Amino acid sequence: TDYLPAGLKLLERPWSYGVKPQWDKYIGWPLMVEGQKVTFWAGDNSYPVRYYARVVTPGVYQAEEPVLQHQKSGLVYGLGSRQVVRIEW
Repeated sequence: TDYLPAGLKLLERPWSYGVKPQWDKYIGWPLMVEGQKVTFWAGDNSYPVRYYARVVTPGVYQAEEPVLQHQKSGLVYGLGSRQVVRIEW
């Protein structure tokens, strides 16, 4: 699960905007989007989960930490760190 900063919106189908994902390294895709909360499926490998977002409102935002957890048990495997993000046009 990742929480997008308020100034961003997830691009659920980036290829429709001309982005050409590297499918051999594309291991996660959004299963559920609830506002700024994006939940992904991710496989059992070392590739990072990558996704695209577009600017909605520029500014400086607090990016919440991403959480890597088991879908059924809820066991947390890892947490990222909070960061300040500057979003520009």
